[in-house]
Amino acid sequence: MRGVGGRTTFGTMGARAIRALLLASVAAAVPASLLWRGRSGVAASCAVALVGAVGLPRLFRRAGLQISGLLEILWLLPFAACWGLGEGWALFERIGWWDHLAHASGGLMAFALFRAWARPRLSAGPAALAAVSVLVALAIGAAWEIGEFASDTWLGTATQAGNTDTMLDLVWDGAGACIGALAVLGSTARWPAFMTRLPLLPLRRRGA
Repeated sequence: MRGVGGRTTFGTMGARAIRALLLASVAAAVPASLLWRGRSGVAASCAVALVGAVGLPRLFRRAGLQISGLLEILWLLPFAACWGLGEGWALFERIGWWDHLAHASGGLMAFALFRAWARPRLSAGPAALAAVSVLVALAIGAAWEIGEFASDTWLGTATQAGNTDTMLDLVWDGAGACIGALAVLGSTARWPAFMTRLPLLPLRRRGA
């Protein structure tokens, strides 16, 4: 299928389908956790996550950050991994490494969001900006862990399973951010023409 000027629209259609699936997983988690699992608290947290996934980009736009395209997919990814599939469909309980995946997706999202916001505002090279973005993603991950600790201490929740669990969460936050950094730095290289046509990969064509 081709659009205006003969440009293919398969990449655009694929991105829209991925965004729809990610958002649908979070939306479906609300009735799933309530009716299938009988956990009203989880259903409430999934509902709050759904509101955040849809509503927070409006605040980002006011701050001068547009959430669209690949960035929108990265934004929705941790919502789907954590609340949509992890909580709503109990993958945290069924798959031991799912928590690592959720934290890695969160680190990747934090890296991508901060880099997109900082790129037009900071006069730094690609490597320096990527390094700063990784550090910010780690700081956000640390703040999340502090929030979990506060919740367990004062609200009686059980979000942290001990020191090892907390450290591994931070490691996977950093791993996700580093994956984003490597992808960004790799995109500055020259790639064969067929790779530049892959959807969602902003790669430069060799010789361009």
